[in-house]
Amino acid sequence: MKKLNLLLIAFVILAGTACKKDKTTDEPTPAEKICLVTSTTDSDSNTFIYTFDSQNRIIKNGAYNGPDSTITIYTYTGNKVVMASGIVEQTYFLNSYGFADSVYYIVDGYVDLLIVLTHNSEGLVTSQKVTGTVPQGEVNQIGTFEYLNGDLVKQTNNDGTTTSTVTLEYYLDKPNKSKRFEEATQFYNSSAHMLKKMTGDDGSFTSYTYEYDSEGKVTKETSVDETNTVSYQNFSWSCK
Repeated sequence: MKKLNLLLIAFVILAGTACKKDKTTDEPTPAEKICLVTSTTDSDSNTFIYTFDSQNRIIKNGAYNGPDSTITIYTYTGNKVVMASGIVEQTYFLNSYGFADSVYYIVDGYVDLLIVLTHNSEGLVTSQKVTGTVPQGEVNQIGTFEYLNGDLVKQTNNDGTTTSTVTLEYYLDKPNKSKRFEEATQFYNSSAHMLKKMTGDDGSFTSYTYEYDSEGKVTKETSVDETNTVSYQNFSWSCK
């Protein structure tokens, strides 16, 4: 979603006559239209429905596939957001940007992780440290992130044994109209442009193409990976 634009207020001065006073009329600044994704449906028949409150904060995420469903509820207290679904709970601690500085991720009896994030002056994540336990054992992982033109272009992860790198490319002529939605649902500063391709250092990759509505909002995303597997996702929006 695009950042808030600065709008100029036009002042119209009406010329008066000898018998009338001059009048000055201030035109009100048009309110920014806020558009958020309300549902998605993918090629595996999964449907996700998102519900937001009056402050445009996500409060519910429903995932549906036939008779199966998973409901996630979001609760806000100060700078803390708790995202709960069954035995899974994630607790986000937000900074002044509204993005997560740290995250506790718990799957009762299975996973217990702490993710600590570092941001630059633009609110972009530059590093993360993940520690804790999973069924396979202890986790101690460090990730670093590099940016260009407001876009994440490189992510490097090191688990103490191996290092992996993912590079990302973008359509620089296509602003990311999903930015506000991504930030509202994932609590991080997302990239400014539409993702074009992700490439791993193992040769794997995924390429993305999009269909748009008349306002530049994505209505369909199609992805193709290195095995020629094609997937898609359709988007529905609500603006206010």
